[in-house]
Amino acid sequence: MYLNISRYKKYTRVRILEKVLIRGKRITRLVEHVGSARNETELAVLRITAKERLVALRPQRSLLDTLEQQIHDPARLTITHSYAYGLWHIIGGLYDGIGLPDNFLKYLVLARIALPKSKLSTTRYLADNLNRVVNVQSIYDYMDTLKKDTLMPLLLDYARKQTKQRTGQTIAVVFYDVTTLYFETDEEDEDTLKEPGLRKKGYSKDHRGDLPQVVVGLTVDGGGFPLDFQVYEGNTYEGHTLIDGILSIQVKLSLTPGDLTVIADAGMLSQANIDALEESGYIYIVGARIKSLNKTRTDELLSWDYANQGMMDVVLDAPVNRRLIVTYSDKRAKRSQQNRDRLVKKLQVKLDHGQVVKKSKYIILHTADNAATPLKTTALTGSIDQSKLDQDARFDGLKGYVTNTVLTAEEVVARYANLWTVEKSFRMSKSDLRTRPVFHFKKRRIIAHLLICICSLAVLRELEQKITSLQPAAGLSIALEQLLAIRQYTLHIPNQPAVEVYSQLTSIQEQLMRL
Repeated sequence: MYLNISRYKKYTRVRILEKVLIRGKRITRLVEHVGSARNETELAVLRITAKERLVALRPQRSLLDTLEQQIHDPARLTITHSYAYGLWHIIGGLYDGIGLPDNFLKYLVLARIALPKSKLSTTRYLADNLNRVVNVQSIYDYMDTLKKDTLMPLLLDYARKQTKQRTGQTIAVVFYDVTTLYFETDEEDEDTLKEPGLRKKGYSKDHRGDLPQVVVGLTVDGGGFPLDFQVYEGNTYEGHTLIDGILSIQVKLSLTPGDLTVIADAGMLSQANIDALEESGYIYIVGARIKSLNKTRTDELLSWDYANQGMMDVVLDAPVNRRLIVTYSDKRAKRSQQNRDRLVKKLQVKLDHGQVVKKSKYIILHTADNAATPLKTTALTGSIDQSKLDQDARFDGLKGYVTNTVLTAEEVVARYANLWTVEKSFRMSKSDLRTRPVFHFKKRRIIAHLLICICSLAVLRELEQKITSLQPAAGLSIALEQLLAIRQYTLHIPNQPAVEVYSQLTSIQEQLMRL
């Protein structure tokens, strides 16, 4: 047996292989897939784990081989009930610690974390790994009993207690963002006299504007722990959800508007939203659309000497102390330039091959007589608009913020930087938990599905907090992979009581078992 490290798509996979002779041919056989790493840190962790597994596998015979020596008929030795011990006792323990209900919801949340697939796949996973036999209809029936007003307060209460324990204060800063979840159907929901249809076509963050979708607003604390969420019709403009989402969490936190600081990205920035936040008395920090400022402000921020003067911090509206803060970063400038160059290169390839290019501000399309035409044309000839490239390049490295706080510019930037926590929560939900409710069409089922995913997200966030003490450091994906590999088996030996045996633990798994 030997260690094999190789690239597979975007990951570096670490495996244990062995050479075996089968029918006169020497072939390579997989012994164990240790894991897949996304970066050097995760790869270092997997190397250590793999070496430990090699040591464990080489000198020792398997559990079956060892026990077979103790009985006369090895064929009578059987192992049944493979049980996901790490999932139930460690991840399930985090679920219990949050204070979520000790009922069937726990099984659905754990299955969502371990195998985020269809409800049919969930039934198979529960039977094979948690000894819980159910059918799909029983899952649907249970989902119909889930209430957002019952579950979300449990998450909020836990977050408040944790914040109080860590800081001695209540939650006073929240982060808000919006995403879209599409459905693989052409049919939109029809409006009724009671309420509008939920699944509607609209602007899709998944670039699937051809399919109906729902809009989801999520509010999290500074650690990315979910506090509240709302579901809106798919054709809702994301900026229109901000005030509703913030008012909801403010009431649930029993705070006055002046005690709550709201942090949101530039997608939430509209004059109506800013006016509404200020009229309600909220403290806010939102991303600024610096390319949409008037000429006077644009000239000012482009001529600012960031190297010597530092951040630009000017008052936009004196009566309400509305401020514009602009920072510059060489790293951000290089990234913007690289991204633009990459986009232009792709566009040029399409133009060179006579392909139609739509929805690009960097392209001038032409008719046969070479006259510039709108982007909706079907002409196959065009050119790169260098003036647009030069115009955008002026803003490379710049990042703006609009706020009414009395915090220093440095404090504003530092607080806004934590907005990645809600963005990461959305990424975790869409990738790790596959939130998109593709097989649901009833509003109550869609909300119930999102409730399961939000509860799963809360558990993953807790796990992420707990594993910060691991040595060597391990990311969430590796920790989850290691926990799911901890198994419990029921061993049956003739004329003896059944015995519970466990998979051999790596050093990381031993640490995880102590969480």
